[in-house]
Amino acid sequence: MLLATPVNAAEFVVNDPGLLGDLNEGDGVCETGNGTCTLIAAIAETRASAGPHTITIAVPGPIGFPGGILPDDLTLRSSEDVDVILRGGDLRVGERSSIGDTSPSSGFRIEGNIFIWGEDSAVRNNIIVRNDDPVEQGFGIVEVMDGSPSNAEQRRADRAILENNVFFNTGKNISVIQVKTNDAVIQGNVIGFDEDGNVAPGDSGIAYGILALSSQRLTISENLIYGYGVGLVVSELENSMIDNNLIGNVKGIADAGATGSGPVLGNGIVSANGFGNNFRGNISNGHALNGIALLSSTDAVLVDNEFSDNGNAGIVTDAESTGYRFELNRLVNNGGLAIDVLNDGIINNAVDDGLPNPPSIVVTGENGIQRFEGTFSDPEFVDDFATVCFSASTSCPGAVSGESDSEFPLFCQDAVLDTASGEFLISAAIAPDEIVPAGRFITATVTTSAGTSELSECAEVPELVVVEPLEFYPVNAWVLNPRSAKSLLGVFLGSEVNDVTTVEIDSLRLGEASGSVVSMPDFNEDGYTDLMVRFRGRDTGAECGDTVLVLTGEHAFGAFERELDLRTVGCSGKGKGKD
Repeated sequence: MLLATPVNAAEFVVNDPGLLGDLNEGDGVCETGNGTCTLIAAIAETRASAGPHTITIAVPGPIGFPGGILPDDLTLRSSEDVDVILRGGDLRVGERSSIGDTSPSSGFRIEGNIFIWGEDSAVRNNIIVRNDDPVEQGFGIVEVMDGSPSNAEQRRADRAILENNVFFNTGKNISVIQVKTNDAVIQGNVIGFDEDGNVAPGDSGIAYGILALSSQRLTISENLIYGYGVGLVVSELENSMIDNNLIGNVKGIADAGATGSGPVLGNGIVSANGFGNNFRGNISNGHALNGIALLSSTDAVLVDNEFSDNGNAGIVTDAESTGYRFELNRLVNNGGLAIDVLNDGIINNAVDDGLPNPPSIVVTGENGIQRFEGTFSDPEFVDDFATVCFSASTSCPGAVSGESDSEFPLFCQDAVLDTASGEFLISAAIAPDEIVPAGRFITATVTTSAGTSELSECAEVPELVVVEPLEFYPVNAWVLNPRSAKSLLGVFLGSEVNDVTTVEIDSLRLGEASGSVVSMPDFNEDGYTDLMVRFRGRDTGAECGDTVLVLTGEHAFGAFERELDLRTVGCSGKGKGKD
């Protein structure tokens, strides 16, 4: 057998799965005395000199590892073409060290716990399995910790990365991943399968998928969590991003939501005693209680998430949570309210409760214009700001719950509340390519400095009334001498769907000439008011030989433009075309 020598001064290749130690520690050669290099011998060599070091395991199957803290500045990886199992004691990762690297095939199957006890460390691309013990209730497959006064070996793990690992069913563990540090990244991990690819919720009465405690500026992103008593718990977390995680009944998997009866168990996500945390793009569906529960949380932001098919609410808050902002979330088919502020099962519309009332919504479709109108009135919020967010849905369960679903988030619009009454009216015209089909239902929330309201009662979208073309006719045929001051007269004809009083006179132009009102008679005696206007001929900019003048203007439902026939006269002779 060939002697295992370092590839370079900082890299060793393991070719022996045994437990023999290094023959001569510190000589720069991983050698057991049998012409081989074991993991234990390679680690001994890395301890003997300053890093960074790399250990690549090139032998398949189980590798003996007695546990303990890996040296600092060490990357422990698998060779690309072998499947390696690390088995034995718990792994403790030192500073600037990693188990697995950024290559998807560089990780291991690890049968045991991992403790990240050093800054700037990483655990990437591993399959992690804890040997199940029906009695023991350990604290997690992976701990990312902040240093413990009771354990001299435990060090802070700031800026740690836990990425793209798969965690098989973990039985009695309190938490599969436990994080208590700052600036760490927990990303792309899969939690809650058994080794046959089935959802394995483990002991759902006590288990958490991810538990983040007393930390700041974490990134918890793109993790997939099935089962457990709670999918994700963040407690005393500050200024962190929780985004694009999939929790519960997602990706076509059923019966994978959190189970339990509260106040923490049974929720997809729980945010307790947090400050300034941002939840974006998460999907948390099919849980026994709520998609997300905010408990004593301040200034949480929930944007573009989906919380659906939960036993109680999509979003629930308690009385101690303040300053939260909910915008453009998808909330469908929850057993209770879509948004349940105070977790009381009723729409809060009281005068002195410190909470913004839901708005009142009206949807119109007149004159070819779809318009959403939102009215808000709450004297508690005089001279406050407000943001109104509209959503659409295919059904309206308001007869039971008092509010609609939020199935298709649409848009938000800012407003300033009246300085005397705390009221506002928002009226938003919907762009032609964004028209909401008739028969759907519109609902909305209002967010003020105190937080976001529950959803409004729903308003059904009516059929869009088709607009007749705005009728305008010249009075007599238009004959124009470009050098004459003679006026050209025309009339807008009113009808059931064309209210000529909405024409904005100051916007009228015939060529370059502005218009003025002559009178408002019932010109054609049909019972509707008409509008007669005049334009100074010489101001139109028409020239001899022109056959068309363009009339432009605006009315309440948009701009209009008409081409009108014209005949010019008085154009012969030397002064042709001159004023």
